[in-house]
Amino acid sequence: MQTSAEPTKLARVTVRLFTALRAIAGEDETQVEARDVGGALTTLADKYGSEFKESLFDSQGKIDLRFYRIFLNKEVLTPQRGLETPLHDGDLLQIFPPVVGG
Repeated sequence: MQTSAEPTKLARVTVRLFTALRAIAGEDETQVEARDVGGALTTLADKYGSEFKESLFDSQGKIDLRFYRIFLNKEVLTPQRGLETPLHDGDLLQIFPPVVGG
């Protein structure tokens, strides 16, 4: 049963990928349809395959928002405002994976 707080339709959103995720995907921007941020990320993993999925999700199928920077319309998602955040048509997701260097 669906509650009134749950989005009822899929939203079409633009996703911009950066650094390693861009290299794996072979493109820097795509569009997906999803109800929430987590659904969009799962759709991306399905689209781009196991290497993309392993780069984005940990072994328990979660993304650590302390390391990844995911922006929804220029606002950073935090563990408190996380992957369950509903999406709306025209939203922009930007995904910045951790960068290692020194």
